Amino acid sequence: PCAHLDLFAMRWDSESCPSSDHLINQCEASVGDWKRKSVRLVSNHKSTWYVVVEGQGDDEGTFALSTQCRKGLQ
Repeated sequence: PCAHLDLFAMRWDSESCPSSDHLINQCEASVGDWKRKSVRLVSNHKSTWYVVVEGQGDDEGTFALSTQCRKGLQ
C-alpha cells in the first residue's frame, strides 16, 4: 500500500498491437492520490482499451483492479 502507482487507459481501434510509433487517439489517466484511483471509459461502440498501472520512478507494489460495465451513457 506504500507504492505510488498511477493508472492509465488507452483506447486502441486497430487489429494490430500498438507500438511506440503509433498515436493514441484517446487516453484517460488518474495520477496523484495514490490511495484510490479510477478512470471512466466511455465508448458508443465496441472498443479495445489497454490498461496500464505504472509506478512513479522505481516504485513497485501490489494493486487490485476491478471493472464495471454499464449500458448507455450516464
